Amino acid sequence: MPKISDAQRAAVRGRIIDATIDVASRKGLVDLAMSDIIRESGMSAGAIYGHFDGKDALLIEVAERVMIGRSAELMALAHTTPLPTPAQLLRRLIDAMPPEIVDGGLVLQIWGAVGAGGSMRPVAMSAVEKLMKGFEVYLTEWFVARGATRRSAGARARKQVAAFLGLAQGYLVHRAVLGPEASDRYLAAVDSLLADV
Repeated sequence: MPKISDAQRAAVRGRIIDATIDVASRKGLVDLAMSDIIRESGMSAGAIYGHFDGKDALLIEVAERVMIGRSAELMALAHTTPLPTPAQLLRRLIDAMPPEIVDGGLVLQIWGAVGAGGSMRPVAMSAVEKLMKGFEVYLTEWFVARGATRRSAGARARKQVAAFLGLAQGYLVHRAVLGPEASDRYLAAVDSLLADV
């Protein structure tokens, strides 16, 4: 049997994860079955189980891609010039995600699965930690750009970062429930709320 390279292995894993996201976006996490993923990917069950132990292991990978993938982008946006407003930052973070993940409610389903405990909780905790750090860096830069000293900006950012994460989660809920056309209204409210911050 020919040995496959790490790059080939990663590509196959990516294809399986993509198939899982596609099926979960259509059917939801609750109704997702391995047979759906097998059919969507066009791969054999043996090939999929050669990469993942089962549905839970695969969903952990999906959660990592969806949730942790935003943290690197957040850090990059925190150092752009001109610095985006808080609402622009939220829009860029969420709009960079595939619409079927956001508008189809897959992100909300992942968060819901985390709330029940289980195997995705450590992934969520890691994602929250990374997102909080990214939002803290962004908010520090935001406050410095508005005239605060770096020290006071950092202290203020640490106090407000949890609320800012809540605004990001609220945006996801708002968009998933009311649709992408309601996004502008939510983001205008975020800008208004933070205008004097």
